Amino acid sequence: MLQLFETRDVCRWTRGTPNPTLPRLLYSMVQCSATQHREYGANDELYRRWHEANTGLHGLNPRFPPRQHIVHTGDMTLNNLSISNSQIGVLNTGTIHNVDATVSVLNSDVSSDLAQTLIDFANVIASDSNLANEAKNQALELINEIGQQALAPVEHRKPAVTRALLAELGTIISGVVGLVSLFDRYKEALALVLGDWVLH
Repeated sequence: MLQLFETRDVCRWTRGTPNPTLPRLLYSMVQCSATQHREYGANDELYRRWHEANTGLHGLNPRFPPRQHIVHTGDMTLNNLSISNSQIGVLNTGTIHNVDATVSVLNSDVSSDLAQTLIDFANVIASDSNLANEAKNQALELINEIGQQALAPVEHRKPAVTRALLAELGTIISGVVGLVSLFDRYKEALALVLGDWVLH
């Protein structure tokens, strides 16, 4: 089995026995990559403002091209999710990888039942032709954020935040019958981890 090992200077893949901390390490790497992408865009804007302040040429300096979200237009099979491009158009690749990494950690550290329900829910969201691409990306982002609450230690969980995220997710998928039934299953699995308040 391939594993990722951290050394003093680099991370490298090698073969070895299964490491139970590997999913969390991979998740951290995905989160780090997404954060760096956002920071690069912020740095571009800071540099533009600094240059304008020092030259006095406002609006006349060359601008960095806006950094676009990474999107995916072909078939995608990850560790847990199976995303097909037959109906969905484009998806935010970073969001997909974040959800996939969240599932890995849920499965190993929290609840395999919740992880499987999340897989089923995310796959149907991504492939449902009745849901607009923007709505799909929003729903997947919400699923990932809710998953973060399930991963957090009990004392760091925020029920009010989770309720708001679930309410918004319910609004997005409310017009799709197949997704509504899966959403109910998802909340039932989530309630076993977070508490019965999820269902109310």
